[in-house]
Amino acid sequence: MQHVTTHGDGRLLFKRDIPKELRPVAGRTTWQKTLRAREWNATTARLYRQYMAESDRDLASWREQQGMPRPIQPIMFEFEMPSLAGFDPEVTAAYVNSRIPGHDLRELTQKLVAAGVLPGQVTTNRALVKLDAVVEQWATERGVRPSSRSDMNTALRVLKVACGTKAIDEYDHDDVRKVKAAVLAEPVKNGTKRKRWNMLSALFTFAKANRLVSVDVFRDIRLELEDDSVERLDWSSEALNKLFATPVWASGERPLVGGGEASWWLPVLSLLHGNRLSEFAQLRVSDVIYVGEQIGLSITDAGDEQHVKNIGSKREVPLHPLIRDDFIRFLKWHKCECGDERLFPLVKPDKMKRSGGRFSTWFTKYRKENSIYLYRQDAHSFRHTHITACRNAKIPTDIFSRWTGHSVRDVVQTYGDISLAALAEEIGKVKFEGVVIPRWKPTNIRK
Repeated sequence: MQHVTTHGDGRLLFKRDIPKELRPVAGRTTWQKTLRAREWNATTARLYRQYMAESDRDLASWREQQGMPRPIQPIMFEFEMPSLAGFDPEVTAAYVNSRIPGHDLRELTQKLVAAGVLPGQVTTNRALVKLDAVVEQWATERGVRPSSRSDMNTALRVLKVACGTKAIDEYDHDDVRKVKAAVLAEPVKNGTKRKRWNMLSALFTFAKANRLVSVDVFRDIRLELEDDSVERLDWSSEALNKLFATPVWASGERPLVGGGEASWWLPVLSLLHGNRLSEFAQLRVSDVIYVGEQIGLSITDAGDEQHVKNIGSKREVPLHPLIRDDFIRFLKWHKCECGDERLFPLVKPDKMKRSGGRFSTWFTKYRKENSIYLYRQDAHSFRHTHITACRNAKIPTDIFSRWTGHSVRDVVQTYGDISLAALAEEIGKVKFEGVVIPRWKPTNIRK
């Protein structure tokens, strides 16, 4: 059979080479999909015909983009009577349309179902599903955070400006190409463009999985972009000493907008442990753990307004020996002054519910006010600086990833466990030569 090969695990694979002159437009060398079986049967035969039609359309589209004439293809009238079980007239109509381009037989299919000629139920309500309703369902079922919801709304604005507001099943491949052109034309960085595209693609994938659309029109259409991101800068010893010589650490100032005591502790904790700023900003007193003589911090999403990036981000972080005594004194002071709730109660989430959002905004302003601002050397750079120090101390990646919360590619490195005492010994190797961190002492908060 033409264009059929066998995958390494024995599955049949539809693999069609893309002509060299079309590869710059296609962005790949082959058009391939699995036939979902190891032996030829009725299902693989149907998928084969479907993939032939889809690849024909893609090749024709790429030729048009290259200004090439469309080759004449014979029309194949090969149809299979759908089975009684699981028949979907929308899918059948889409299949018929794929076999005879330019003919929309959806209405005819529905009439045949209504008349009893074809089995199934009429599903005319599918095209009436509004785009915003799908977003609501996606956000509810996935439990997305406000920041992700905001990103989705921004992506939807691009879609609506490019193609107008329609029912979700009314968008087609031409609309996707318009969206792609609109995203590429946006005056933003490539990372932001990629986020817009991925959001819309995820929404249509969700709609297809929930049978809200007949075809996922974003599937197999890629947004090829170069990486134009600017790497964050590590904090040098000189930069850290300048920071710790500013009023928060040198004069005991505790700006209210900086979260009071959080203005002192969050940068220090981030530097010495390499965790995300938000993970420390949301800590509660109950997240401080004791194992024998060891003290650690539990990063979790168990409490209200507590979040982690992913399931692998839940972990126990050993307290760095350098601040162990100061942290114990801070806990005793905190329990007397603030009770047993949040460790940094004056740090308020931003409108996107990001626990460290407002602190990051303040920290940027604070660095500018004290003439230590440098682009891309920010609060998250403490995480980068810590990991550099871990590597300089020759701590294995799978060890320091236990407390920084990074995923490890090698599955074997995720097996087994390691005690908090052992982790504390390893994190104690993290040094910042020439850096002097002042001792903590409680002071008054200023507005």
